[in-house]
Amino acid sequence: CACDLMVQLQRGIRWSVARSGDIEASSSSDSSSIQPRHIEFAATATVNFPREGTDGTSVHPAPGFQWKEYAPDAFRVVRQLSGVSQADHIRQLCSSGTLQILQQQQQQGIGSSGSSSSSLDSSSRSLQFVSSNW
Repeated sequence: CACDLMVQLQRGIRWSVARSGDIEASSSSDSSSIQPRHIEFAATATVNFPREGTDGTSVHPAPGFQWKEYAPDAFRVVRQLSGVSQADHIRQLCSSGTLQILQQQQQQGIGSSGSSSSSLDSSSRSLQFVSSNW
């Protein structure tokens, strides 16, 4: 159901952004110290979210799922350079009712590129943040 998908997206986004905050805390968050050439763009991070939760994930009502994060350092740097705080990013995407499925694409069965794909696009209500999930 769509509500399960929203819970899963919100949990995954919260985990990713909180994880990037842990990384920021251990390094300088001064944007002048950011060195994009040192970013590992091929890096990924994967975590399982069982319904009953784990030490690193909370209990949730949706079916268990696996979250895969792509280029986490690159997205952290983009948020830093754009002046988007960790708290604002989570608030915009994960507050109750703010994450929306772009229903027109879902109904037509097309992805963000206009071609048939298995991607699902979502946005915050303010449209400040948009994501594409494959």
